[in-house]
Amino acid sequence: MHKPTEHKPIAILSLLWSTHLPILLDYLANLPDTRPRTVFVLASIADTPQDVQKFAALGVTLHRIEGPLSDQNKHTINQYQSKTLAQLTLTFRSQAWRTFCQNFHVPFTETTATISKRLTQSLSRIEVFLTWLNNIQQRYNIELLLCSEDVLMLTRTAILWAKPANIPTLHIQHGPQLLRPHPVHDQDFSPHMSVYGTRGKQAHARFTYGTLYCVGNHCWAIYRRYARQKKMLREKITQQYALKDQPIILFGTTWTCLLSAHVDTQIHTKTLTTMFQALKHLQTRGIQLTLIIKDRIANAALEQHTHVTQTLAAACGLNHTDYVYTTQDTERLISAADILVSSDSTLSVEAMHTLTPAINLDVEWGIMRGSTFHAEDGILSLSNFNPIQLADMIEALLFDQPLRAAQIKKMHDHVTLYNITAHTGNALSKATSVIKRICTP
Repeated sequence: MHKPTEHKPIAILSLLWSTHLPILLDYLANLPDTRPRTVFVLASIADTPQDVQKFAALGVTLHRIEGPLSDQNKHTINQYQSKTLAQLTLTFRSQAWRTFCQNFHVPFTETTATISKRLTQSLSRIEVFLTWLNNIQQRYNIELLLCSEDVLMLTRTAILWAKPANIPTLHIQHGPQLLRPHPVHDQDFSPHMSVYGTRGKQAHARFTYGTLYCVGNHCWAIYRRYARQKKMLREKITQQYALKDQPIILFGTTWTCLLSAHVDTQIHTKTLTTMFQALKHLQTRGIQLTLIIKDRIANAALEQHTHVTQTLAAACGLNHTDYVYTTQDTERLISAADILVSSDSTLSVEAMHTLTPAINLDVEWGIMRGSTFHAEDGILSLSNFNPIQLADMIEALLFDQPLRAAQIKKMHDHVTLYNITAHTGNALSKATSVIKRICTP
């Protein structure tokens, strides 16, 4: 428990992504006391005019964590940087470092220069960031630190800084945690963590987090309404994208997270090619479908220069009229589609909310860390990227009504394992209750 000991104004440090800001806003709208709060955010995460207005409507002032540095601050940072550079120089001049490079067959000069540059830059950023945090702490009684992840450098730094200062920290998980964390992230940082559901708790079962809370995901509350409006959404999507009156297959692209040497850097093109080849097989069977490619923003930026989708489609004997490409309307497309196909993606969990049958393309790294979905969850799995088998699955889900009904029932029965508030939609209030609990003196 956090008990203020100084008569200072109260502040909250927020390293929340924009999708999680409603949780903080809901807490501020339902404060357990009338004391005013000031919220500090990183400008790179949340500092838009809209954000400022939302907090101002609650009587809360929004400031940037980034602040002015005094001459003394700058002097201290320069001393730290000089000390760090001297320590790095000694390390890289040692015989132990030279032997390490030789043993692992890495170029000594280039590796030394790269690591030295990156470490110097990163440690300098950390020192400046810590100075900002310390300056805030001198002026405010910090009630809480909220974050959406504990992997990025500044967030992890803030969490570790908050521990000895006895500042309550809540890590609000930004996904349903379909698999156990990558080994490089298999560590304990925040003393409090909220997850979406039981599957998330199971993924972190061997962690030593002081407290794990199931609160659901407020972003998915909209699916409760969309599940009742599937026919209307289908009509709107059909009109918006000028679609033919035929089954809609939604394909959600994937990407390479580069968190391990084991990842497949070609996974985006491999899965997309599998989907295109399956579509071609279905066409040869006389089955006409509308394929919608829902791409990620990160891929779309590359798409503009390389035309990956168009090139892969052409290689499979398809042209631009055989599919629709978009990066928008995720929730509406999932709700309106007849089938979703994706790869180790939360899109399948979202499909569970609207009872849209789904197929998961398992990737090797995911299989190594445990299957993404359980057999009883209602998500069909394909583990070999075989386009003929994918075509068979799609055909079965479209025309085998007993199979389709059985999968839909499984999805309905198991969606709360991934999002505990799927049927109630009260994730915000549950998250707010957790925050109040950890902040209560």
